[in-house]
Amino acid sequence: MAKLAYRTRGNGLPHGKQKVYFCAHPDDYVLLEEVCRSVLERQDCSFWYDEAPREAYEEEEWLSQLSEMTLFVMPVTSRLLWQSNRALDVEFAYAMKRHIPVLPLMWESGLEEEYGKMCGDLQYLDRYKREDGAMRYEEKLTKYLSSVLVGDELAKKVRSAFDAYIFLSYRKKDRRKAQELMRLIHKNEFCRDVAIWYDEYLVPGESFNKAIEEALQKSDLFALAVTPNLLEDGNYVMQYEYPKAKLAGKEILPAELEGTDYFIGLAYLKGIDVEVDGERAERLLQKAAERDLPEAMETLESMYHNGDGVERNYRTAIAWRERLASHRRAAYEREGTRIAYQKLFSVLWNLGDDWQALYGISEAEAAYVEMSDLALEQREKNSFSWKRDLAVSYGKLGDIYMARIDLMGAEKYYLKSLAIDEELAASGAPDAKRDLAISYDRLGDICEARNDLAGAEGYYLNSLAIREKLAASGAPQAKRDLSVSYNSLGDICKARNDLAGAEGYYLNSLAIMEELAVSGAPEAQRSLSISYIKLGDICMVQNDLAGAEKYYLKSLAIDEELAASGAPDAKRDLAISYDKLGDICKARNDFADAE
Repeated sequence: MAKLAYRTRGNGLPHGKQKVYFCAHPDDYVLLEEVCRSVLERQDCSFWYDEAPREAYEEEEWLSQLSEMTLFVMPVTSRLLWQSNRALDVEFAYAMKRHIPVLPLMWESGLEEEYGKMCGDLQYLDRYKREDGAMRYEEKLTKYLSSVLVGDELAKKVRSAFDAYIFLSYRKKDRRKAQELMRLIHKNEFCRDVAIWYDEYLVPGESFNKAIEEALQKSDLFALAVTPNLLEDGNYVMQYEYPKAKLAGKEILPAELEGTDYFIGLAYLKGIDVEVDGERAERLLQKAAERDLPEAMETLESMYHNGDGVERNYRTAIAWRERLASHRRAAYEREGTRIAYQKLFSVLWNLGDDWQALYGISEAEAAYVEMSDLALEQREKNSFSWKRDLAVSYGKLGDIYMARIDLMGAEKYYLKSLAIDEELAASGAPDAKRDLAISYDRLGDICEARNDLAGAEGYYLNSLAIREKLAASGAPQAKRDLSVSYNSLGDICKARNDLAGAEGYYLNSLAIMEELAVSGAPEAQRSLSISYIKLGDICMVQNDLAGAEKYYLKSLAIDEELAASGAPDAKRDLAISYDKLGDICKARNDFADAE
């Protein structure tokens, strides 16, 4: 992840100093020296900035660091206001939401109107504006900084008010968990007047070691954040901090922040250095899940869904997915970050699909509605992904109405999804084009259900044109999508009694699926089974019972293997294969076998 660097007066350590963050467009980092100097000349604080400004970063970790800032200083330039950038879109918005003061410094003239649109009525300091009788820019800056940041004398009085100090020792990669421990300590009223010292993001060195010794000396308790990361070789905590605390005779409090239940549970589930024991794995993972660990919930959902170490139980799997959704929902409401949103959106998507597979239509609809609400909420935040997420949500809600055979309701949502997908596909991105093809397919299905074969064919041909270009890449998914288009157009030909045309499309699809099914992937196997069924149906219409039986038996062999997984769709496909072979027997007047 991106790392924050800092500057202080005289290059001293930042411990105990209030933090000021440089919030700027990456191209405006040329202003860092001047802004930093202006701030440090007026206040003895620590001035923090991105060590290597970039747009790609781990948002959750990044915002965790920003939450500790006392003030954001933001140079306002045309780049900041007119180009999409992290500083304005994410960091400024985060500061406003968390009520962290922001000081905008107007660095160019003529930006007042655009600034008002982007930042509202937040007052700024204009370094170019000179009005007779008005306070100079430098004076305003000094006054503002002194109003937000605490001076040295007052800071000394503040520190003397604490009853005790705790030294918090943790691995850098466990920073967020350590912050949770700090919040947990201060939730207790009797710990209100206890200060917590921690090493922030310093690089070990001579001055660093000296600071550690001084902090240990004045601390009354050494709190050690315990996670599996402490076991790694060469970490500063176990090599230096912990031995120093023991040598100084400090009271040591080990705080287990990441229980081992999850990791040991995985070990027994997968047989990593221990015997495979599904029952013990399930028990340990449940303990970890009860402690609100989302990874444990995900693992339990997967175990019950796939029958991994436990008896397969889709209802139990969905119950764990529901619990994970509740956890993600609470995290999103608490943090409001893009990552928290994406995690919640993803689990709701999976939850809706799981319910739909079990024909829990109302439950699936509830998940998809929440997805659409979330996407619309992200629109207000100008999130980069809200359009596609909203299109996905509308498509899923259309599927719900299709399941209820409400064609008008389904068409309404499919058209909403199509409008967004057409806009996004103009970018030329393969994923956006694939989404557009899916929208065409769905509307083709609506027309086909209404027996509007010409309308259906038009939509399917639009989809085919896109998929033929995408399949040229050779990607398996693109090829599979192309086979879907061939099958859809084959169905139209069959409905028109154009059996030769239908057979041609179905054979095109079969050639693709026979190639892809070599991988053994269940999805490819199922698609191959469908191709056999469709070609068998053509033979049946032509009264070629031997040909139909040949295709249906091939489909049956695949469906019997897939149904062993217990998946509802696989069982349904197997039932269809039995029906088809029953029809063959019936056509031959072999009623006993048909029955």
